[in-house]
Amino acid sequence: MRGVVWLDNRVKYSAEDNRTLPPVRFSNDTSKFAYKNKQGHRSAIRISRIVTESLRMEMENVRWFVMGDDDTVFITDNLIRVLRKYDHTQYYYIGSLSESHIQNILFSYSMAYGGGGFAISYPLAKALSKMQDRCIQRYPGLYGSDDRVQACMAELGVPLTKELGFHQVGDSVFITFWDCSIALLCVLTWALGGASRSFVVCAFVNKYDVYGNLFGLLAAHPVTPLVSLHHLDVVEPIYPNMTRLQALKHLLLPAKLDSAGIMQQSICYDKNRSWTISVSWGFAIQVFRGMFSPREIEMPSRTFLNWYKRADYTAYSFNTRPVTRNPCQKPFVFYMSSVKMDSKLNTTTSVYNRHRVPHPPCRWKMADPNDLQMVIVKKKPDPHLWDRVSSFFCYFIHDSHEKINLILDVHGSMTSVFGFILAVTKKKLLQGDESEGGKDHGGGGGCM
Repeated sequence: MRGVVWLDNRVKYSAEDNRTLPPVRFSNDTSKFAYKNKQGHRSAIRISRIVTESLRMEMENVRWFVMGDDDTVFITDNLIRVLRKYDHTQYYYIGSLSESHIQNILFSYSMAYGGGGFAISYPLAKALSKMQDRCIQRYPGLYGSDDRVQACMAELGVPLTKELGFHQVGDSVFITFWDCSIALLCVLTWALGGASRSFVVCAFVNKYDVYGNLFGLLAAHPVTPLVSLHHLDVVEPIYPNMTRLQALKHLLLPAKLDSAGIMQQSICYDKNRSWTISVSWGFAIQVFRGMFSPREIEMPSRTFLNWYKRADYTAYSFNTRPVTRNPCQKPFVFYMSSVKMDSKLNTTTSVYNRHRVPHPPCRWKMADPNDLQMVIVKKKPDPHLWDRVSSFFCYFIHDSHEKINLILDVHGSMTSVFGFILAVTKKKLLQGDESEGGKDHGGGGGCM
């Protein structure tokens, strides 16, 4: 994979930048193109032509052109997984919509949003380059670059192929693919299995057109590979007590070890304690009192505002649920603090620490998750997770004496297995129930 940063003006570029960053290119003059949208900026014309200008660089063996904004982040292994599903010799325009219903109405439900990133196959890029300048002249009133690209796709008769993993939340970045076994070196790079694998940071990937706290969205990510994140500069850090950059680097730790599993949700049940447990691997775990249906838990809770900063649930292009006002149904949240790989067992161990926030008193006569201090998740990476149906179910096995360990196996389709441990300080879990006498609780439970 090869990356190019496209700018409108020359910038200072040190020897260190030249060594560690993708090459910089400067867009051609676009003053001959009319721009008549009073609310936008004519730089949209320049950005919309980057596909064509990248094609004219005549790089060899290119399969795909992938575009993102300067505040988009791509999980490159997942990006490659998604594109491998499609025949790169055919015309493909791949991306996703905005999370804002209003944005989609104002622009288009047939348009890939550039902040979330979109991919254009090489043959389609060639066809686009032959007609794009004439096409752009026909749409001087459009606002941005995304809608100009989509307008030309419509003239070519190519519809948008929607992929949910591209999330929409300056200057554009282009990645060109030729050999999918080679990954782009941009900001952070690791050696995995003898090959270079990298994650593009602060340059490109899932656009979220929302403001505020992304927790509700990321804790219930749709069952699809996480490809990109966008607008991370205008939302709260995704992990607490970190800067935005620290939180982003923290997210890349589990992504490095198991990119296919990052933020994938499993919904589990402890029948003995009547708990519902939602696992967003590599991000966070929620423990709820009571038994909630998968239909409820898979819907993001509205911890965020829409792009127009209104608390209006009808403004989203997906289903959401309100943040509960019932003090007994407020989830106990555990954020991923560390992750490591046991190469001999081919198993990752990730640790999730309790997020310390005040919890209102609850009068329900049932096990209290307030005693839980830590969650440890053992999981076998499955790079072929997305080659088959990804349904999960699980069950608890046993508790220990020193720490109450709730061990949960989560079986994916055919062979995928999670091992899951809830570790707490040595306290009785059933408050006010003296009949338990400090006995361990047995297994029991299930998972979807």
